[in-house]
Amino acid sequence: MQATNLVAIPTGPGRPEPGALFRHVDGGYYMYLMTARHSEDQSPLVVYQHLWPFEREGDPWARPQAEWDKRFTPVSAADLQAAMRQDQGAAQAAVHEAKAARRAAGG
Repeated sequence: MQATNLVAIPTGPGRPEPGALFRHVDGGYYMYLMTARHSEDQSPLVVYQHLWPFEREGDPWARPQAEWDKRFTPVSAADLQAAMRQDQGAAQAAVHEAKAARRAAGG
């Protein structure tokens, strides 16, 4: 492969730093790992790891950048620490309920 065939992923303003923390609209907390490209259309994908309230098991997840931008908001380490002091079972139930409500509403 020639270097001229490589597609650069934009960096800089608007891109989180690896390790940045986010909260999903349903209530879960996640860590941004990197931005990747989809193999078919080269659209940007966000690669991230779940942190709370479910167990951190398995491979990282990826989703389209546009979807990430609509559903995730940046949070601080203090926000994550405060969330992790809450009852984990109750937090899991709240995430499940929020996800079901969002999906029922078509979102």
